[in-house]
Amino acid sequence: MTANKNSWVEQLYQYVEYYYWAPNDLNKQSIPGKTGFAELEEVRQKMRRNEVPLNAIFNISLRLLPSRITNRLLACFVVDSSTNFGDGFELVSIEGWGKDLANFTQPDVVLESDTTRVFIELKVNAPFSQGQVHKYVFLHALWNMTAQKHKKPYLFFLSPRELYHQWGMPEREVIFREGTSANDLLNYMRAIPLPIKLGNKESTTSLHEEASRVFETLELGSATWHSVGACLQSELERFNKENRGEDKEVIAKLIGDLLDELDSRKLWAR
Repeated sequence: MTANKNSWVEQLYQYVEYYYWAPNDLNKQSIPGKTGFAELEEVRQKMRRNEVPLNAIFNISLRLLPSRITNRLLACFVVDSSTNFGDGFELVSIEGWGKDLANFTQPDVVLESDTTRVFIELKVNAPFSQGQVHKYVFLHALWNMTAQKHKKPYLFFLSPRELYHQWGMPEREVIFREGTSANDLLNYMRAIPLPIKLGNKESTTSLHEEASRVFETLELGSATWHSVGACLQSELERFNKENRGEDKEVIAKLIGDLLDELDSRKLWAR
């Protein structure tokens, strides 16, 4: 199993490939009462509400942002804002891992440093689920067993609302009996049995021992698009106060365009 650098160019190709698997999200559609540009505008608006384009935009931004800013963004997900996520951050593609990957999940974001592995699940409208947590934990376990190199595992949830409110019923009432934080979710997940089946995989028992070890060291965190937007805005203001070189100008454009996208989707307001 080999993890490959996930360049911003590769992100664009993956984004186009998504519409091969889900053509109804993009193909010209027959919309009653609308033709030509009116129909095209309907499709445009649908794309700008869809989660997948935002996923690609966010990944490209993470690929191009300096590690210092990436670390600041990741700090939005944890209680201790001084957490060091390591050096040499890379956006990682796991497309070459083979068929086993499809039995678990396709992470929205995969980041790896010299000491950490970070999965991020992005949401625009859909709720989170208990099954997603298990899929990510098993994916961490599969990575560890194949790469034979253990790093600090993280699982982060990014959504419009606070974690508790982004959870569907009736799971919410069961999971968050003791509190509404990400740590309460983690404590609940640690206490319940690991599933013996997951996705298309008939048995996950071969991964249970490693998955239990992942749970022991896993840090689970959450953030809202608003908190991420506020962090990016503070970075943009910092760049605006400095004497700009060409590199700073590029980063300022990158952050500004991402903030414009979040603003247009009403996920963050200037």
